[in-house]
Amino acid sequence: MGIQQWRMMALAALVSLGTGCQEEAQNKAGPNGSWWVGGDDGGVFVLVKEDGNPHDDIFTGAIYFEHDQSPWYQGRLRLVGKPSLDINDQSQYLGWDGERLLLDGGATLEAVDSAPPQ
Repeated sequence: MGIQQWRMMALAALVSLGTGCQEEAQNKAGPNGSWWVGGDDGGVFVLVKEDGNPHDDIFTGAIYFEHDQSPWYQGRLRLVGKPSLDINDQSQYLGWDGERLLLDGGATLEAVDSAPPQ
């Protein structure tokens, strides 16, 4: 095998390894049916549900730490910057900044209740 073939094999292995890590991070299962929001460098587990009134901008939710899956925030979330939300479309959730769940298009779900002390 020549040097060029070795380089191609090494490159293919690195690409495969990187793709596998990304898929693993996206497929993490969280507590209570929550899903992973983040990347290889960190993130949180998210669970968003209707609050019982589908005609308002309030939802209930839980944000869980990655490392031990303990609750970071549990309570009401208010939709800001968007007229409606399909809570089951996991692709629109971008990240948690400690007070807001960031959504695509600049919208957010903002914590209404106080987060428990850490």
